[in-house]
Amino acid sequence: MAHIQKGIQEVSYKQKDGTVITKYRVRINKKELKLNKLVDSLDIANEIINNSKTIIGKNALNNFLTQEEQQAFDEYERSQYQLNDSLEALLEAFNEKHFIRKHNDLNELDKMSNRKYRKLIKNISALEITDNSMFLTSPVAVANAFADEYTIKFGELNPLKMTSADIASYIDKRLETVAKATVKRELNYISSFFNNFSNYYSKYEVLKDINPVRKVNKKALKNAFIKRDRRLSEEEETKLLTALQSNDNKSLVIITVLALLTGMRKSEIMLLKKGDLKDNYIQLYKTKNGLPRKVKLLPEAQIIVSKLIKDNEHKKLTDKVFKLTIEGFNSQWQRIKKSTGIEDFKFQDLRSEFISRALEEHLNPMSVSELANINDIAYFEKTHLFNHEENLRVNSDNKLNERDTQRQVGHLTKGMTKHYTRNLIDNITKKIE
Repeated sequence: MAHIQKGIQEVSYKQKDGTVITKYRVRINKKELKLNKLVDSLDIANEIINNSKTIIGKNALNNFLTQEEQQAFDEYERSQYQLNDSLEALLEAFNEKHFIRKHNDLNELDKMSNRKYRKLIKNISALEITDNSMFLTSPVAVANAFADEYTIKFGELNPLKMTSADIASYIDKRLETVAKATVKRELNYISSFFNNFSNYYSKYEVLKDINPVRKVNKKALKNAFIKRDRRLSEEEETKLLTALQSNDNKSLVIITVLALLTGMRKSEIMLLKKGDLKDNYIQLYKTKNGLPRKVKLLPEAQIIVSKLIKDNEHKKLTDKVFKLTIEGFNSQWQRIKKSTGIEDFKFQDLRSEFISRALEEHLNPMSVSELANINDIAYFEKTHLFNHEENLRVNSDNKLNERDTQRQVGHLTKGMTKHYTRNLIDNITKKIE
């Protein structure tokens, strides 16, 4: 057995699996060299002690310790950067300040929104992209050849040093697994971070000027948002409503029919309170854009709402019209829809179906946009109205119609159209006597 010199101590300890580990602690406390280190073998411990007895050995040990300390410091600095200044850490801070809802009366929709934004950060940060910093001085051919071998998590990037090349890599990698629309939404979020983060942390003012999302070529995301044109056929409607009606929870079919007859969003219907229901309208206080609005009801919808008002008169323990949670409704609705064999149809398509049917009933398009609470007329034209008008033109004699005339005289803004759509809406939604 090797001799244990002065300054060396044998240390043994037992691991969880029962095995015994032996190491050797080396202690040197001299004016020109101080060392307290645990090593794996006695030979290494003896070598350190022997080297400490010569001038060359002391210098070598001091150089080694200085290098080790620098590595330890660098590692500590990296860990602190990951915690405090990486893109992921700053996105999380931005999220909490800018998007996360923290008011006292959080409803189910608020909580779902918070979960969505927190998950968004994780998805953005976890993506592995090319580490472009490795190829700053390399020829393009080299960068292309080794791009997949040198990667970094997007969340580990330093936002102050990010470039449009990092965003381009993000787009390329993300498009391998998700749709263009998803990437577009994520880029909008990242861009919002660069534009607004300094509003909360002034030392990052420079982020506004270096926003790499603004500079990147987004050609790969062209036509990201294409309006769905999925209609619900009469046969599908019958199958769906019959299946929902047969469920023990009658709220499922009522919520679906209400969406089909009003164009209201699922969250707007699910969060209704008894006091929101009126004879010929529904008063909403929490909507997608955060502003309250009245949903004017067509006659068929008035019948449904009138029945809901009567049914809820006897509910004393809750102020909510529907007891179901949004997530509970989603689960049951998807299961029942799947059982009917109806494919590629989403609940939000009911809103588009309401708009399409209203247009087919020859209601004034501006009235339809107001009934559906779409304030952006250009958006309404580009999405809901485009296909409808194209179909009309195919069967027309190419004469100028009312909508074409409105375009030419500039009557396609909400301010210009509201004065003459109000009476039209009041007439078609007047209370049933």
